[in-house]
Amino acid sequence: IDPLGDGMLTSMSGSKGVWINATGCAHLHKGERSLIEDLYNRCIQAGYESRVGLADTAGAAWAAARFSNKPLCIIPPRAQRKNLSSYPVTALRLDPKILENLEKLGLRQIHDLYEIPRASLVSRFGEQILDRLDQMLGQIDEPISPRWSVSNHCARIMFAEPIAHIEDINLALYKLLTEICSSLK
Repeated sequence: IDPLGDGMLTSMSGSKGVWINATGCAHLHKGERSLIEDLYNRCIQAGYESRVGLADTAGAAWAAARFSNKPLCIIPPRAQRKNLSSYPVTALRLDPKILENLEKLGLRQIHDLYEIPRASLVSRFGEQILDRLDQMLGQIDEPISPRWSVSNHCARIMFAEPIAHIEDINLALYKLLTEICSSLK
């Protein structure tokens, strides 16, 4: 996220999404509205059902893309608190157990959380609720990494004795590669 706090863009369709840091790009499309309209139209032309949210934090853009009543939503800089206050608490990307407990207490919209002392929220729900709220409001950073975690694939063969014949080494390699290839499927 840009330290200046502008240009975090996210396009959502269903449960999948694309995060784009569009900081400094709006002028290339004659403004933010034109930028997201172009993105939206390209997604539609490619056959994707799309919703686009633009905000100065990743959390606010995510919430706008998923919970706005319009397919294109721009949250003005530093206006997340007001513009997202009526969104459901699910817009904070909280664990399902926390959402269940909030529902039991009748805390259904983000503005319901604004009225509760921060210490009470932490003691009852843990740190995640304040972290997500602060990330959405731009009070703490939320790094977005394009790197996916890589699964470790490992195969091993133990021998009682050292092997030295090329045929034995080739057979061992074949067995190891077969095992690894099956785990990659």
